[in-house]
Amino acid sequence: FFKRQFEGVVNVKWFGAKGDGITDDRLAIQKAIDLLTNTNRYLYFEGTFKITADVYLKAGMTLDFKKASFIKAGTFDYLFNASDNTDNVTILGGRFIKTVETPVVNIETGQYVNANAIHFSRSKNIVLDGCFFEPYFVCADFYDCNNVTVKNCTTNYANASFAFIVSQNALSDLEGFICINNKIVSGGDDGIMVGGGGSAIRNVKNVLVQNNFIDKKGKNVLAAVGIRLGSYDESISKIYNSIISNNIITETTTEGIFITDSEGCVISNNIVSDFGKFGQTNPAITIE
Repeated sequence: FFKRQFEGVVNVKWFGAKGDGITDDRLAIQKAIDLLTNTNRYLYFEGTFKITADVYLKAGMTLDFKKASFIKAGTFDYLFNASDNTDNVTILGGRFIKTVETPVVNIETGQYVNANAIHFSRSKNIVLDGCFFEPYFVCADFYDCNNVTVKNCTTNYANASFAFIVSQNALSDLEGFICINNKIVSGGDDGIMVGGGGSAIRNVKNVLVQNNFIDKKGKNVLAAVGIRLGSYDESISKIYNSIISNNIITETTTEGIFITDSEGCVISNNIVSDFGKFGQTNPAITIE
């Protein structure tokens, strides 16, 4: 008796997913992910997939979503959830939508649920390429992650908060974030945040934010910055060897770009227009 090892592209519909936008495909998708082997972790999706609970990823995956849409139907935490050490994951394309447009607050914890499309925790070597998000409170967050690339993505929700976050409360330095060629429309807090949030001591190294269009929609939110590198408390964060260049940023409540104490960084050829909405007197770019 032997088991044949399949080495081609694996189609999620082989595991029972319908992709018709009506059937709950969460269990079938999870089954497909769980059964992927170490030699083949390329999973192909085509259709519209309704999901009613978190789908958990595993390390070493490539998820081909280029011909797929995902409906987040309900108030569960994340559409796709990757726990600690889910390294070397690539997500290609995909349209991420949800049926509840505004985030729901858990009364007991005060935390948002139904807020995020994609979540990674303490992982490395992650790529998002060509994804489209609407209407998410946070499109993708990478909690204490290193070597993250987000490129060619679009966010389209005027009431969103953060588009992309790298870390909220890192216990060690963060290194390696590339954010290029994205179109970000989000009216809440920061469009791109790297190293911010919480009060942990951390440094941020080797960040490239380039050729992005960011429209913050001029919402009346105190912290609506286009690009933020470093903690809200600038005394406990330093930015090293990073580049922010050739970005177009418009309609921010405060600065277009905010960077805490920096060393060896290049900020060049950025266009910041219509900043400092609602009477705020912040400059276009702040480096502290």
